[in-house]
Formats: sequence, structure tokens, C-alpha cells
Amino acid sequence: QLDILDVQNKVVASIVSDSTQLKSTKEEVEDMGLNMTFVYLDKKLETKKGINRFAWDLRQKGPWDKNKNRRYKGGPVVPPGMYKVKLTVGDAIYEQPFEILIDPRLKEDGVTLDNILEQQQLVFKVIDLLSDAKMLQDKLEKKIKELEKSKVGDDKLDHYKTILKQLKNEEGAYPQPMMVGQISYLYYILSGSDKEPGQEEQERYTELLSQFTALKQKAGI
Repeated sequence: QLDILDVQNKVVASIVSDSTQLKSTKEEVEDMGLNMTFVYLDKKLETKKGINRFAWDLRQKGPWDKNKNRRYKGGPVVPPGMYKVKLTVGDAIYEQPFEILIDPRLKEDGVTLDNILEQQQLVFKVIDLLSDAKMLQDKLEKKIKELEKSKVGDDKLDHYKTILKQLKNEEGAYPQPMMVGQISYLYYILSGSDKEPGQEEQERYTELLSQFTALKQKAGI
């Protein structure tokens, strides 16, 4: 097992050799609603005889998704700083410190580590909000299927469908972005670059959080 730890000894990423725990998969998914392509890449730690190489993409945990292959993938890149890699082979443990440097282009533009850390705090708030919104969407879809199958509770069925319409984009190439789409877009904007988050982004998060909280209470599940 290969673990990446930050300066506080917190595990940032774990890579295992047991294929039953982690399957090697690559999936490209195009989200027409956001007009961008996500690439999800999982690799297990090889244990073949000789030299084995693993390249860490520096990514942290991303948002929840009902598709297990996409779940918690594609999170933000870790901030610059000191880290440690720990390799466990049977009973033996090997450790090596290393440093992740700030992009020199950002440094030239006046972006500081404090700016990056402040942005990451907001990014993880948005990730939590996006995860909650996706989980609510999944719960609503399951409830609707149950009620449609049982053919009872028309009032509840209509209620859940109304809530779902406010969360989920309609089918089609260019749907109007509903709440999950809007939160996803804010996440995309924030995770697309390293900088101090602007007032507009902070206000948009607060607005979406308020709207989702009210919608979740209204859903009652």
C-alpha cells in the first residue's frame, strides 16, 4: 500500500495493490450541460517483479456520485507544501518526505499559498454541497420509482417530482441548468485555477446553500 500524507500526517491519498479493493478503470464522461469533459482514472499499485512505477495525479477527494466509478473522483489538486510518502510492503514500512512547489507562474502573478488555501476551503464547502445535492437527487429518484411501482401515494409522487425538477437538468443537449448543474458549475469554476476566491463566488455559494437547504427541508426526506 502506498499512502500520501500531508504535513499534519493526514492521509491525502491511498493506493493499494489488491485488485478486489481497486479496479483499474478509465472512463471519459462528457457533460453537455457544463460543456466540459471529465476523465476518471484509477490505477492499482503493481507488485510485479522488478521496477514498478506509479504516478500520483495530486488530486484530493471529489464529490459523491451515484456511479461508484465516479464517486469521490476528480477533486482539487493538493496545495503546495511538505508531504510524505509511505510504502507498506508486508511488515516493512518505508517513508520519504517530498515537497510540492507552487506553480512559478502563479508566484509571478502574486498568488500566495494563503490565497490557494482560502480557495480550497471554499472548494471543499462546494464539494460538500454538491455531494448533498446529488444524494438528495438519488433519494428522490428512488422514492419516485417506489411510488410508481406501488401505484399509490399520488400526492407524494407529484411532490417528489416537483422537487426533483428543481434539482435535476432535463434531458437534451443544452438543458437549463438546475440546482445540481449550477453547483457543479461553481465547483468547476473554483477548481479550474489557483487564486483567491472572488466575492462573487463566495456570494454564489451562500445563495446556492440557502436555496438547497430550503429545498431539502421541503422534500422532507
